[in-house]
Amino acid sequence: MFIRDFIICVPVGAVLLLLLGPPVGKVRFSLSTAFWCSFIGQMMLWLIGFISAWTIGTFFPNLSSWVSLAISTVIGWHLQAALLFIAIRSKGGTLSTWRANVLSAILIAFNSFITVPLVETSGIMFGIGIVVFLPAAWLVWMIYGGSTAKDLAASAERGNADAQCILGESYYFGIGVPQDFAKALEFFQMAAEQGNAVAQINLGCLYERGHGVPKDLAKASEWFQKAAAKGKSTEWRTCLRP
Repeated sequence: MFIRDFIICVPVGAVLLLLLGPPVGKVRFSLSTAFWCSFIGQMMLWLIGFISAWTIGTFFPNLSSWVSLAISTVIGWHLQAALLFIAIRSKGGTLSTWRANVLSAILIAFNSFITVPLVETSGIMFGIGIVVFLPAAWLVWMIYGGSTAKDLAASAERGNADAQCILGESYYFGIGVPQDFAKALEFFQMAAEQGNAVAQINLGCLYERGHGVPKDLAKASEWFQKAAAKGKSTEWRTCLRP
């Protein structure tokens, strides 16, 4: 039963990550990253559940099995959130710890109330999932996991170069905000001056293409060279492909 549930839950989790991944900016979960995050997350939940059940059964035999389930779920929830946070940060994106926890909770609850009951033909749990969980998950995600433009703007104002860079991409592509090359230039400039290599290349692209600023190949080359000095190839220019 465990293997069957595991085999079903991993791809379902990966699909959810692809659908619900960071909604603003260019960086999202790739198929391979989503799969491995789902796989490792499920493994962590299983191991923590096993350890929790063994520990409570051995040292606290009078406690209910529901206590073990609650403890393992809470620990697994936060560890999976940390995994998602690290995975997207490693790709150069920004994902707040709060949203990572919301995303992790949705993954756990979806598999608990939808996927596993469906596989095991548990009609009552599946019914609860359809009637209660899906509307609740949709509402939570719309409130806390939707457009992060305001969060990014607040973080950018505090001087976070990653947030400034992603907000610049949001304005460049018109993702979650009206397309505005001048705004994109402003945020890329702030991040680039702090040494953010991706922002330096993006800023070079704007000068190279004359988007939001008069075309200036010398300026473009200057920013590309600064990024190259940090080990970033100008192949990153594809991130602003028109």
